[in-house]
Amino acid sequence: AHTVSKVENLEMTQDLQMLGNVLSFLSSIGLLTIVYSYNYAYAFLHSLYSSRWSNPLTTALLHRYCYCLLMFALNGVTEGYVRAKASPKELRIIQMFAFINSVVTIMLIWLSLIHI
Repeated sequence: AHTVSKVENLEMTQDLQMLGNVLSFLSSIGLLTIVYSYNYAYAFLHSLYSSRWSNPLTTALLHRYCYCLLMFALNGVTEGYVRAKASPKELRIIQMFAFINSVVTIMLIWLSLIHI
C-alpha cells in the first residue's frame, strides 16, 4: 500500500485549493453572465442582427446558452485537473467510461430520433 507523505499531502491540498479558487472564479463570472444575460440579450441581438433576430425566443435561447457555457467551463477545468492528476491506470478507466458513455448517448439519441 502506498502511504501519502506530508509533502504529497501538502501538494494535494495546495492543488485542491487552486482548483477551488479557479472554480469559484469561473462560477462568479458565469453567474454574473447568467444574471445579466437575459436583460442584455435583446439589446445585443437587436444591435447586431436587427429586429429579425431579437425576438423573445432567441433572447431566451441566448440566455439558456449562458447556462451551458458555465457548465462547459466547469466541466473543462475539472476534467483537465483529473487528467493531469490521474495515473495511467486511472486514465484508462476514465477513457473506458467515457467511451461507454458516448456509445450509450449516441444510442439514446438514435432511439429518440426513430420515435419522432
